Amino acid sequence: MAYKSIFPQQPRIKIPFSRMEVILEVLSLAGLVVMALMIIKAWAPLPATIPSHFNAAGQPDGYSGKAGLVILPVIGLLLYLMLGVLRFLPHVYNYPRPITEHNAERQYRLAINLLAWLKFEIICSFAYITGITIQVALKQSSGLGAGFMVAMLIAIFGTLGVYFYLAFQNR
Repeated sequence: MAYKSIFPQQPRIKIPFSRMEVILEVLSLAGLVVMALMIIKAWAPLPATIPSHFNAAGQPDGYSGKAGLVILPVIGLLLYLMLGVLRFLPHVYNYPRPITEHNAERQYRLAINLLAWLKFEIICSFAYITGITIQVALKQSSGLGAGFMVAMLIAIFGTLGVYFYLAFQNR
């Protein structure tokens, strides 16, 4: 009995970095650096207990030790690295349309751009949350703000919507 591969036999082609992708990569990496610098700069004056969770209204409703502040940068770094590796494997992704020799390059480019945009948006949100967490702990802010969650959802789902629209248009 033959076993079916979990990866469809999609064309393997090398997709060069686009200018936009390079810009998003640099900005994502800068977001990680900014998070690290914010934590280093604020570490000494931070109190022992800082906000660790914010409710849907953007107000802190959970607290932990200040070591918890490094969780988002670590998750951000892991996300950056894993999505960076996946960037070179577009032939293993699932696509909304069948991949052929004729549409592979365009569909792969769209999927790679999707990952770059999502990586950038998530790292920016992590940097914002890290900065606000520090400000709340130092009593310089009261929370994330009510619009943060709405803005993030619009950014993420807007990006996904644009991707699916373009993927279906480019057969």
